[in-house]
Amino acid sequence: MNVSVGIPSFNNCVTIGRVVEAVKAQSHHPLEILVVDDGSCDGTGAEAMALGVRVLTHERNLGLAHARNTIMEHAKGDIIAFFDSDAVPKPDCLANLVAHFDDPKVGAVGGRGVEGGLISDAQRWRARTTPQDHGSKEIESDWMVMGLCAAFRTQVLRDVGGFDSTFDRAGEDVDISLRIRDAGHRLVYDPTAVVEHLPGGGLTDITKQAYKHARFATYALRKNGKSRLPYVINTYRHLGTTAFDDLRSGRVNDSVIGVMNLMARSAGFLAGSLPGNGRTQRRIF
Repeated sequence: MNVSVGIPSFNNCVTIGRVVEAVKAQSHHPLEILVVDDGSCDGTGAEAMALGVRVLTHERNLGLAHARNTIMEHAKGDIIAFFDSDAVPKPDCLANLVAHFDDPKVGAVGGRGVEGGLISDAQRWRARTTPQDHGSKEIESDWMVMGLCAAFRTQVLRDVGGFDSTFDRAGEDVDISLRIRDAGHRLVYDPTAVVEHLPGGGLTDITKQAYKHARFATYALRKNGKSRLPYVINTYRHLGTTAFDDLRSGRVNDSVIGVMNLMARSAGFLAGSLPGNGRTQRRIF
């Protein structure tokens, strides 16, 4: 099965090389590797081009969903596998994603993000408390695939109209997953398709991420006519319980990080529930 690998990137010159080299080393060799330089100003595009892959350039930053659509428009493969530009795939990651497409009912397959090279308390807290995965067991019918490591049947992506460019910073994976499911296709989660998510930022960055992800995921659920309540309740239950357990165990710093994260997500829930869309709402961060 022919696979195009797409890597959307914005100011990721430090990590893009590792991701491209890891894609080249996959046991399932891709048909092509497409990197979108989404208006970077740090030489990301030149770094990727020097590695011999095709670079598609946006003159200005258009956002994550738009970058994914550029990849979709140029891809020649039956399958498009996306890796974030700070997510380094393990050698069999692509093969494990692609294997599930033997079933014609499968529209997309998501992998597992494992945090690597943790250098701050906030990064360690995130890896322990809010990992980018859906657990250690395969899920045959998942509710969403995570954009940092996900493969899509190309025709399915095109049939549902591609990614909604409203989601310029996050949540495009939630939105496309819901639309693919509503179109009658199955989403699979495979925990053996692993990427190492490279570390970046400290407490401020992780708090901003929490707000961003909560806001855009909430908007995606609302936009697609889904209840936001289970998502909100599960978030409060998980983060609230974790913060309390950390405090009780003497991990005061972790407890504070958890409370700050929950406050940021609360603001995100509110912003994502307001009239309008992700691009027009007032940004708190």
